[in-house]
Amino acid sequence: MKTKLLPILTVVFCVFAVCLTVTAQTQLSDNDGSVNKTGQSVALQPHTVQEQYDPNSLSQEELELGRQFGVIINMFNQGKKEQALAAFKDMAIKYPDNANVFYNLSVTYYLMDKPYEALDAIAQAIELMPQVADAHYQRGMIYASIDNPVQAVSSFMRAIELNPESPYTYMSLGKLYFEERQIDEAIDTYLKALELLPGNPAIYYDMANCYKAKQQYQTAVRFYQKAIELDSSNPDYYNNLGTAYRSMGILDDAMLQFNQALTLDKNYNASIYNLGDLLRERHDFERAIPFLKKSIENDPNHFYAYNSLGLCYEQMGDFEQAIIYYEKSLKMSPQSDWNTEAKARLKLLYQKLGKSESAR
Repeated sequence: MKTKLLPILTVVFCVFAVCLTVTAQTQLSDNDGSVNKTGQSVALQPHTVQEQYDPNSLSQEELELGRQFGVIINMFNQGKKEQALAAFKDMAIKYPDNANVFYNLSVTYYLMDKPYEALDAIAQAIELMPQVADAHYQRGMIYASIDNPVQAVSSFMRAIELNPESPYTYMSLGKLYFEERQIDEAIDTYLKALELLPGNPAIYYDMANCYKAKQQYQTAVRFYQKAIELDSSNPDYYNNLGTAYRSMGILDDAMLQFNQALTLDKNYNASIYNLGDLLRERHDFERAIPFLKKSIENDPNHFYAYNSLGLCYEQMGDFEQAIIYYEKSLKMSPQSDWNTEAKARLKLLYQKLGKSESAR
């Protein structure tokens, strides 16, 4: 028996719509210090699907399935993930023709970072019920997580065909376009999401990132400010507004925004680094160095912070320390866009110290 998706069976994916594949507590920064993706803790939750069902219209089997799903979801959220996964796998054996089982199995695999198993499960769900938008959306999320943008876009577009009123699908598609540097397509897609969800600050933030990528900084500033107006508690918004101001040369306002982000979260590393690098740019090396060292303490692989420290020490005349930080940066990210300049600076510093580069 092929059943309809039940309201209590599926998972809220609005969280994923703005962060795609980043794991919890992870932040990825561009070399201008902006944060374009943020991870969030995610829990399995009930999700109201497009169509609402009267419980009296459901069969006893459907009601029992709903009860079992609730038990398993609670198990997952209590940290018993492997047990929850095993329970869903057992249900897939018991109910091989039930699309809801395979959908929830796919979601569980996905949240446990098992994307290929998740793909197999969602393919089974779609085979059983091909007209359900949520299933195609889920497949798009999985393809995005394994860097298959072509299939991800195709899946999101199919989800939109089936349910053009879901803002979160547009948000996820916009994020994917942004990651692929198809900025105009991303903006158009976010505008559709905004029509459906006009008060959502994440959409304004994502659009601001797009305009900043197009170097349309004044427009980006307006969108960041709107995001902050709607949600003044997110340090990402202040940080990226600060990077936009910095790109415009409005350094005092940039510093104000970075400090505001740190007021919200004193360990927010993007703004710790940005403050340090901005102070370096202003030749305030004594104040810059503690911020940059704190950034490295928080993220030992932050090679841009090593670069910036190297520049501080070089300009202070401490060539030995500058060499140490430049070399650490090069070892950490040998393919970065900084390498050519770093190598040239290292060569010059070795010459100034009368040392051979072969001694490195």
